[in-house]
Amino acid sequence: MRTRLTLHAITISIFFLFGFIFHLSAQQKKLSLSDLSQNQIVDGFKAEAIYLNDANEPMGGRFVHQATGFTLDLLQIESVP
Repeated sequence: MRTRLTLHAITISIFFLFGFIFHLSAQQKKLSLSDLSQNQIVDGFKAEAIYLNDANEPMGGRFVHQATGFTLDLLQIESVP
């Protein structure tokens, strides 16, 4: 039962993640992490925090969906130089 609940939670998280990314990409104005500020609301998601890298540039953030309370932690990590 617990494994089943975990699987459902992961499935729902993936659904919201792809929906969030698709929604951002569907906007007419391209929005990047450097354009966001803390507590800014974009398409129903509130930027709770902006994560910075060692060069003090945005590399991710914590976004909370206002209608559902779903929390999305997004990190953009360069995996290949």
